[in-house]
Amino acid sequence: MDGCYSENMDSETKEIFEKIDRKITDFKDDVKFHFDVAAKDLEGKMQERDKKIADFKDEIKLHFSAVAKDLEERSQEHDKKLVNFKDEIKRHFGVIAEDLDDKIQLVAEGHLDINRRLDGIDGRLDGIDGRLDGIDGRLEGIDGKIVVLSEQVAANTGSLREV
Repeated sequence: MDGCYSENMDSETKEIFEKIDRKITDFKDDVKFHFDVAAKDLEGKMQERDKKIADFKDEIKLHFSAVAKDLEERSQEHDKKLVNFKDEIKRHFGVIAEDLDDKIQLVAEGHLDINRRLDGIDGRLDGIDGRLDGIDGRLEGIDGKIVVLSEQVAANTGSLREV
């Protein structure tokens, strides 16, 4: 309020106004000082918070990097296990297939042997059939002779009755 005072004011009033002006100026300076201190304190706290956030981000990045690395290693281990399992299954099925081939070969050889034996039996049965045909022929001849002999016996029996 410097210079705003009316010249008609008495010195005591001027002095009161000047005191008020000084107190207002002192109050403003004091408030400004406290705001500056509070702002610096707040800025320091914000910087601390920003550093904590940055540190936390770094910790999270490290943690996630470690997790990603661990997952990658586990994935590679699982891939290796799967490849080994696949190779083991291939070997196992190869052994089974080879054993199955051997068994099929044995069955085929047994089948061929059975066919040879059946062919031999067929040959022998053909021979037996021929012999049976011969026996049938002889039996028919014998039957014919029996019929003739029966007729002769009947005729002789009739003659003997007459005698």
